[in-house]
Amino acid sequence: MLVLTDGGADAGADAGEAVLGCLRLTYVPGVGPGTELMRPAVERARGRGCGPVQPTSNKQRGAVHRFYERLGFARSHEGFKLHF
Repeated sequence: MLVLTDGGADAGADAGEAVLGCLRLTYVPGVGPGTELMRPAVERARGRGCGPVQPTSNKQRGAVHRFYERLGFARSHEGFKLHF
């Protein structure tokens, strides 16, 4: 999910930042609109001087990871969850 805040675009809002909007893409292998949506969104964020674009995905979704890598994204970290 891409979150747009008054401090820029990032994967989440920092304390004190107002969330202005968010974008969530669902990848469907072989369909193609994901690339058509993601590239302009990234270029628009870059053109506005926003922070990093950090998509997140379940570890087991290999096709999604390859999609992001084809768009130039690099794997950067692992996330954590605490289920109740």
